[in-house]
Amino acid sequence: PALEQACKKTRSFGASVIQDTVNLGVSAVGRAFRDGIGQPFAALSVAAMSQRMTSARIRRIAAELEIACAEGEKRLRSHRRGRRS
Repeated sequence: PALEQACKKTRSFGASVIQDTVNLGVSAVGRAFRDGIGQPFAALSVAAMSQRMTSARIRRIAAELEIACAEGEKRLRSHRRGRRS
């Protein structure tokens, strides 16, 4: 049930957020890279002390990760076609 709830929250927010889960006092935001058919195959994440991860900062990091993953996916598609950007 906890994993199912975490997956729902991730889909809704667009990024995965954990707070004080793996290590007490540490929070992280992550987002997956997707391949050409939309399957996740890698991820980017940012971790920091939980006290520094305000809601506003989490949203900002998630937005930056979205941009970075989109750029990475674009470059990978381009590379696979034989064009390097």
